[in-house]
Amino acid sequence: MKKSLFEINESILEIFDTIEAYCTEHETDVIPEDLVAQLQISESEMSDKLEKYFFAIKEMKGQIDTIKQHVASMNAKRKAIENRIETLKGFVGHSVNMFGTENKSGNKFFKGDLFKVTATRSTAVQIVDEALIPDQYKREVVTVRVDKTAIKKVLQSGDSVDGAEIDSSKLNVTFR
Repeated sequence: MKKSLFEINESILEIFDTIEAYCTEHETDVIPEDLVAQLQISESEMSDKLEKYFFAIKEMKGQIDTIKQHVASMNAKRKAIENRIETLKGFVGHSVNMFGTENKSGNKFFKGDLFKVTATRSTAVQIVDEALIPDQYKREVVTVRVDKTAIKKVLQSGDSVDGAEIDSSKLNVTFR
């Protein structure tokens, strides 16, 4: 009996899950030979396996997109909670500053049964107009970056660049 695409994808995904579990358990990126053998593609089964891999990759990309959406949603929720905390701290600070008791260092505090809150003024420099700042208070920041695009052109033209070489070991695979 011939397997459906869904069943084929499930079996491929099971192999990937087994690989992930093995690599996690053994803290390695090296895939065991028996699992590598299950993923190998012979010429006779190329069309069939490539189709299976296509659908497996498509499903994994869908999982990645879902995870990215969840991460973005969780980051937005975290940021909203952080903002609420800062707002509440602002109210607390204002109240303690208005109605608290002054300590030896001049800060205001309030002592409850379970906690103590102190309101301390912070100081931060605010630059109003950077052009008016004297040069003695400025420092130059230099960023040096290697221009890989220019180096690639030189290397592909047949010339050499010390400290650089063309790496052709990676294959880019595109499914359409």
